[in-house]
Order: sequence, then C-alpha cells, then structure tokens
Amino acid sequence: MMTAPGHDPQLRTENFERAAMGLTIPVLLIRGKLSDVVSSDGARDFLAKVPNAEFVELSNAGRTAAGDDNDAFTDVVVDFVRRLS
Repeated sequence: MMTAPGHDPQLRTENFERAAMGLTIPVLLIRGKLSDVVSSDGARDFLAKVPNAEFVELSNAGRTAAGDDNDAFTDVVVDFVRRLS
C-alpha cells in the first residue's frame, strides 16, 4: 500500500496510543456487534489503552451503530451523559 510522503503509519499508531493513554475525561465506545470495521479485539485493545473508557456493544447494529439501531444508541448515550451530570 502506498502512503503519502512523510506519512509513517507506525508513528501515527504510536501517537494515537500515547494520546489515548493520557485521556482523563470519560469516554464511551459504542460498537455494533455486527461491525466489519471495529472488531471485538479492536474494541478490547482500545479499552486497554483508554483508562476511563466505558464500552457498550449493540447486538443489532453494524458499522453505523447510530443508524442501525438508533433507539438503543440514543439510550446508551443519554444514560452516559446523565451519569456525568
């Protein structure tokens, strides 16, 4: 795969991981269980790197969780925000 000049995918990953580990704000990761973009392993890796993250998996959603199961997505987000207030 070709990349843009000066673009190093490994460096980008390392920068993301370093930034993620430094987050101190609440984070909510919502994954559609049927997603072909974010795997279960990918979600687990993210949660290991983001110390304040919460995780919800929507069983009837794919890669576009908000559109695939809008009511469930909205309920999860509203609950998360209410617990922060």
